[in-house]
Amino acid sequence: MAVFEDVVEGLGGSIATLATGIGVLVLAPTLLPHVARAIKPLAVAALQSGIVGYRRIGEATGALHAEARADIEAQRRQRHPGRPAGGGA
Repeated sequence: MAVFEDVVEGLGGSIATLATGIGVLVLAPTLLPHVARAIKPLAVAALQSGIVGYRRIGEATGALHAEARADIEAQRRQRHPGRPAGGGA
């Protein structure tokens, strides 16, 4: 019993802390599958939203890139009307 008393004293003398820890250890194997089953749809929805957002950002930046490239090409044609496209040396 001295070992048990030392452990309890090492925890600050709080029996409630020890009881909570034991309760979690006992209940965790039965509760975790239910919690995981309840959280899975939320996780799937979050991942799908992230993928959709990633694609929309890619489309927006692709359009912006194409517009900037067209503007640069138009400026190049104005400054150097006789040069072919490609910008080689």
